[in-house]
Amino acid sequence: ALLSGAESSASFMGMSSCAKSLQGLCSGKFDYVCDVTVPWLHHKRSTGKWADATPPEGTGCHSYVFLQGEEPDCEVGSACPSCERPGGNPVKTVKVQGGSCDSC
Repeated sequence: ALLSGAESSASFMGMSSCAKSLQGLCSGKFDYVCDVTVPWLHHKRSTGKWADATPPEGTGCHSYVFLQGEEPDCEVGSACPSCERPGGNPVKTVKVQGGSCDSC
């Protein structure tokens, strides 16, 4: 499969990984983006920062949820316990397969 500019894949120590930009995937209004599969913060509107989806191989299908509401007290691009069960209102969910970044 050919990869678009928004997706890339690499192998590190036998573990396959990939990166997919989440920016521009939701046209609605939202305040933050969480990976609820492995609790991780990918965007905060207040900072304008984004972190690509980088689901590791063997971790299954990840759900990236675009939410309205109070932003969690976490850094973008890092683990965020609040993302396990975010309190905001979900606007959109994007599902990305670990290791390949394909839709799932």
